[in-house]
Amino acid sequence: MNNQDILHARQYFDRIANTCDYIDKKNWWNKPDNINLTLRDILQNDIEDFIMYLSASDGTVSHEEINAYKAITGSAEDNFNAAKKRNAASTDFKNEPPFIFKVLSRAEINAMARGAKFESSVLSHVMALYRVIGHTIMSADGNVSEHEKKDFDIIMDTIANYIEEHDAIAKNYPI
Repeated sequence: MNNQDILHARQYFDRIANTCDYIDKKNWWNKPDNINLTLRDILQNDIEDFIMYLSASDGTVSHEEINAYKAITGSAEDNFNAAKKRNAASTDFKNEPPFIFKVLSRAEINAMARGAKFESSVLSHVMALYRVIGHTIMSADGNVSEHEKKDFDIIMDTIANYIEEHDAIAKNYPI
């Protein structure tokens, strides 16, 4: 396991989490009353599910993958077990983008409606975070299986397609 890769993933995670805090503070996503989570919580849960999905895709979750997960997210192993309970390793995870992308898509459009300008899409930065974390987790145990690569590519394609749809909507959004 490469400590530099883990440090980079951790720093990137922290930057995105801080961005989520800022969006929460601005209330750009018009948080529904029935959701008791912050955007940081949603990001954390989705990243946990993503890591669980990738770790389990080769049939085993290694000690090295758990340690990388804890180092990247700053979470206890109990949270990793919570991802197992949410059934993050199911094949449904490949067919839908993580919830954070849907929420941030809504936040970007709401922010633009309020006059905010973005140099680049927050969604593209979150996708880059997923890519960095994915590569770090897949290589954590020193063995990247073909199944892990295939599953990683499928979820990244799902995210990319969602972002492409969002960008098409956002570019045509009347401000």
